[in-house]
Amino acid sequence: MPAFIARRVGQAAIALFGVLMVAFFLLRVLPGDPAALMLSEFGTPEQIDDLRESMGLNEPLPVQFLAFIGQVLTGDFGESLARHRPALVVVLEYLPATLQLACAALLLTVLVAVPLGTLAALRRGTWVDGVVSVLAVLGQSMPTFWIGIMLIVFVAARTGWLPTSGYGGIDNLVLPTLTLAFAQIALISRLTRSSVLDVVSQDYLRTARSKGIGENRVIFAHGLRNAVLPVITMLGLQLGALLGGAVVTEAVFGWPGIGSLLVSAISSRDYPVVQVVILLSAAIFILVNLLLDLLYGVLDPRIKLRGRAS
Repeated sequence: MPAFIARRVGQAAIALFGVLMVAFFLLRVLPGDPAALMLSEFGTPEQIDDLRESMGLNEPLPVQFLAFIGQVLTGDFGESLARHRPALVVVLEYLPATLQLACAALLLTVLVAVPLGTLAALRRGTWVDGVVSVLAVLGQSMPTFWIGIMLIVFVAARTGWLPTSGYGGIDNLVLPTLTLAFAQIALISRLTRSSVLDVVSQDYLRTARSKGIGENRVIFAHGLRNAVLPVITMLGLQLGALLGGAVVTEAVFGWPGIGSLLVSAISSRDYPVVQVVILLSAAIFILVNLLLDLLYGVLDPRIKLRGRAS
């Protein structure tokens, strides 16, 4: 197990370095001069040149990248060009709102999608299976922003039951969570249905039935434990999608998360803030997947054996 953990941590570090490279160089090739944007129309060419020099933007890209790596290794991500405060502090102020929204959407997805997918598989070919399949197709085909707007119009504006925007209370969280979770519920319910159908036809379940074990115990005590492995994998991947997809949802509902911060930072060429948002999102995504890999070993001991063999 220690070798397995060390190998996975090494792979995670390489992935993070790749994210750093891509984020850094892509931002530098975008059109627009951060120094000119910061000084706006009040800056003279001399002042813009001086600001570029002080920000290190006149240095070659490889030199800027090495300086940036040094800052990251020391925990110093630079100062926000728009807010004139440490970029990491600015992002950490917005992160709790996004995590709150993403975790609520993920929890709702698990509570709704897994039972729905399991029920559809156990009632294969019936009207229950048909209804779940239609809902899954609708959920994956409708854009997130359109779902959010429809919820605002028909649930918030016409009934007044819930606020159309804002942050702070549970009532503010309901509609953004529904919007963000809708497509995830559709995806996970379909995956759960397929996974359960694959497991219930396995020989070891037939053997369990032949021993006289009740059908409910066969399914819930033996079948679902193996069927849930691909579902857990997808949930880990979807957490990254939820963090990234929250950009649209936060914009629709005025949610003060890192998605809204990222949009404003990109428009103002605030490189340090954009880099911290991308790096932090990637780090959370990689960490979640690392934890899932370790969880596999608990749920399925064969995975640890294969890890030792390799």
